[in-house]
Order: sequence, then C-alpha cells, then structure tokens
Amino acid sequence: MLESFYYDANVGQIDAAMDLVAEDAVLLDPGGFPGELLFLGKDEIRRFLIEGFGGGSTIQVSNASEDASGVSYTRENYNNGGLVHAWDFMLAVVRDGKILFDGQYGMWILYCNRNPLHASCTED
Repeated sequence: MLESFYYDANVGQIDAAMDLVAEDAVLLDPGGFPGELLFLGKDEIRRFLIEGFGGGSTIQVSNASEDASGVSYTRENYNNGGLVHAWDFMLAVVRDGKILFDGQYGMWILYCNRNPLHASCTED
C-alpha cells in the first residue's frame, strides 16, 4: 500500500494517493520539501503531494517490512533520476487500509509521546 501511495504521487495521481490516507493522518517529511516538515490531515498532505512532486522530484520505497508498529522502510528521494538522499528507519502506520502516519520511526515515538491518543499511537 505504501508503494502504491508514493507511486500514485510520483505519477501525479494525487486523488488516488489520497484515497490511501486517513482523515487525521500525519506525514513528517524528513526531506523538508516544500520547506516544511509536518503535515497534519488530508488537506495538508494533499498540498505536500501537489507542491512536492513533479518537476522531476520522486520518492521510492525500498526494503519494506512489516512489524508490530507498521511498515518499516527506506525512503529514497530523487530529482531528475538522481538520488538526492536516502533515509532508513522510516515507518508507515497503516490501519483499516489507510495510512495514519508516515515519517521516521524516532519522530513517530516523539509524536506519540506528545499525542498519545492519535490513532497511529494506539493499539488496533
């Protein structure tokens, strides 16, 4: 599912990507484009996808594996086909077919410490 989210975003199918996102989802972008790091809710995540993709910028998911917390993966940012940066220890929390959280594992821990009732921080 995470691969589908980024594939759809990469090819400009924003509505299809957003169909995979929960209303109260949180996205913490380690790359910081388009200049911000924290995106709360579908409207802000949609803005991130519209402003952050296109113009040769893409994100690839690799080394994905599921564990008790969610999907751990490596995120690779590309610009015009060239690797810009790769981040290990990424985590996507998915419940009921929707992405609730996407960001670095350590940031999820910090987010949950501050927002323990968020759906990504609680048991199923």
